[in-house]
Amino acid sequence: RKKQYEFFRDKLLTFDNDVKILPLGKVCDLQAGKAIKSAMISDTETVDTPITCYGANGCRGYVATYNQEGEKSIIGRQGALCGNVCYATGEYYATEHAVVVTEQAEPIAIPTSTLLIAHAYL
Repeated sequence: RKKQYEFFRDKLLTFDNDVKILPLGKVCDLQAGKAIKSAMISDTETVDTPITCYGANGCRGYVATYNQEGEKSIIGRQGALCGNVCYATGEYYATEHAVVVTEQAEPIAIPTSTLLIAHAYL
């Protein structure tokens, strides 16, 4: 664990003096997804359920509609893998057990998903 910490600190979190250090809330918004009945989630992708559904531990299955779109990090917020970070693109559904990370307008040098993974080891 100590070697992991040192790697992230030294390789990912070492910057020149001109880099602004900001709280996570200044670079992104965190919002839990929406509840969905388990009966509406299919184990397999079909013509009727083409949309990936993300829960606390990543892909939960497939649904008919989406509630998110774009490229965003998703953090599991419940269960054995709480804090797990995955990356979603396109149209997808995020359940209430997933926190969707939306980057704010000002671009940052390091993708938010990398910051979140690094933060887990600090």
